[in-house]
Amino acid sequence: MPNPAAAAAISSPTSKEGTTRRLVARLLLLLTLAAAAVLGWPARASGRPSTDPSRSLEPRATRVLERHLARREFPGAVLALRPRAGGTLLVTAGTADPTRRAARIDPSAPWIIGSTTKTFVAVVVLQLAREGKLALDATVERFFPDLPGASRITIRQLLQHTSGMAEYLHTDAVDRDARRAWSARELIAVAAARGPVAEPGAGFHYANTNYLMLGEIIERVTARPWHAEVRSRVLEPLGLRHTGYAGEASAPRLGAGYVLASGEPVEATALWHPSIGGAAGGMYSTAEDLLAFTLALFEGDLLDTRSAAEMRTFVRGEDHGFVAHAYGLGLERYTVNHLTVLGHMGTGSAHGAFIGYDPASHAAVAVQINAANPGPAAIVAAEVLGEVTGKDVSAPPAPSASAGYTYFPYQTLERAGTGERIGELRVTTQQVSATYPIVANEGRTRLDLSVAYQRLQFDYRGLTHPLDSAQSIGVTAFLRQKLTDRWGLVLVASPGYADDFEGPATLDAVTMTVVGAGTYRFGDRLEVGLGVAIQNAFGEPLPLPVASIDWTITDRLWLKSILPISAELTWLPHRALGVRGALLVNGGNYHGAERVYGVVNPQLNYSAAVADLGVRWFVLPWLHVTVHGGHTLFRRFEFSEGRHRVPGGKYDLANGPVYGIDLGVGG
Repeated sequence: MPNPAAAAAISSPTSKEGTTRRLVARLLLLLTLAAAAVLGWPARASGRPSTDPSRSLEPRATRVLERHLARREFPGAVLALRPRAGGTLLVTAGTADPTRRAARIDPSAPWIIGSTTKTFVAVVVLQLAREGKLALDATVERFFPDLPGASRITIRQLLQHTSGMAEYLHTDAVDRDARRAWSARELIAVAAARGPVAEPGAGFHYANTNYLMLGEIIERVTARPWHAEVRSRVLEPLGLRHTGYAGEASAPRLGAGYVLASGEPVEATALWHPSIGGAAGGMYSTAEDLLAFTLALFEGDLLDTRSAAEMRTFVRGEDHGFVAHAYGLGLERYTVNHLTVLGHMGTGSAHGAFIGYDPASHAAVAVQINAANPGPAAIVAAEVLGEVTGKDVSAPPAPSASAGYTYFPYQTLERAGTGERIGELRVTTQQVSATYPIVANEGRTRLDLSVAYQRLQFDYRGLTHPLDSAQSIGVTAFLRQKLTDRWGLVLVASPGYADDFEGPATLDAVTMTVVGAGTYRFGDRLEVGLGVAIQNAFGEPLPLPVASIDWTITDRLWLKSILPISAELTWLPHRALGVRGALLVNGGNYHGAERVYGVVNPQLNYSAAVADLGVRWFVLPWLHVTVHGGHTLFRRFEFSEGRHRVPGGKYDLANGPVYGIDLGVGG
């Protein structure tokens, strides 16, 4: 939003003063662009992880859960974590029953783990291969002689979802009769009837059918159900007493689970019979048991070295935005920026789960949610591992662009202290800008490159010699560098050109603002900085001390300021709605160039303050509209007297309202 002092700066009635006012307008345009580049209004709370892993992890892990809970991604969640330093912690959030907010989560109550079941099944298959009871590269024809293409499908392809088999879930036949017990052979037949989705070995095509077939193969090889082999080979040796197959008669009562309908949870615990998940997703567990299994898988002796290497033979899977995905043998690999997580995500009919292990830090995590919502459990796990490792796992910033219009109604202009009325002035502005962010050095370096154009239109009542418009274009490079876990550096360089674009161009219209500041982070929510800004705008450089504050008060409320230029308080009461309160306080003392003024070393002093309130609506995640309005608190400018040949005097423009609207896309 342009500073209202720009309105006063072009409104004195004499031609010489009119030339001086043109300078003032240009200076204020530059300052507005520099302030906007330094401060900005974030579109989303970043959820930026702490860079101090030595701090207590429990409150930070809890905040991660509560952040996703506030987005209504699940009614409740349980998280078990083994940090790289050893020891474990268990945290919960939310409720076990959305109709009774006081219903606390019982972390010992088992929930369906969905496709995380596949990792248990894969371990059994790899153990059988190690024992010579089956060969990973043997075809499945002897197990499924009537299956089309069985002579070209291998066990390895089933494990890796490269068999080309179709999916049986969410077909009319299964959905119509989802509450009855199904045999694996029936479900495999449903998938086979749909025909293959690709040639065997042609690429990754995730299908639960693959693991139903593996369950049948385990039974043929061992003469026991797949879940009996999982129990004897994995659960009992590890003492996982709260883990098993939900289709067994001895299965315990499971905690309630939900599906989200229009953002509201609807109970779906008995929506599917457990046999529909079977060896692909029918197991139950607790977060503590899942964490123990994860540690045994990566640090224990469930698999020998060769089998573990086989499991980590990955093919490219299905990337999810900025999260790269690959699939091994019953094992997923997620890469989020510079964090790699090995594990598996699972979504059942009413619950979700994720197990993850960071091979670099040896931290392990298990997350369970009581909602059939794919994704949140995995994202929670990645964010918590980011807290452990100090790595940035937030979504990389996206390029953005905006266009805006601001309107200052007519206000009275008068000579300060005399009450002499000069006339009335109305200002309208149009501005467009675009920003391209670059993140490097494992998130420790961020460079925002932006370009902005702004035009001020002036309309007068009772004034002569008006300046119709002033325009500016500027480029800003904003560098934020983390030096250590606590210390950082901010550098801003903003060259620009401000003119009415009438007549020939002149180097005197070239401007430059430079800001340098050191920053220090207190904990994981507050960062402060001290530095200096130097502006060389149509004259001599002017140093100005600055202080910055970046304070995440809560996950939905934060304060950002560059003092004395501006301060902004932003609140996100809803994921699609943001509210911002801003106070812009500007002032300066500048010396102008003789060629611009036609006089020797003229000097300008000005000050202004504006309070503004804006509401931002996220129409889509990448599209937002902001409506804002406010009131000017003070507007004064002064031309110095004495040895400078500029008509002296102070001028005030009456305070009044300001209105605006902006349209933004991208980050």
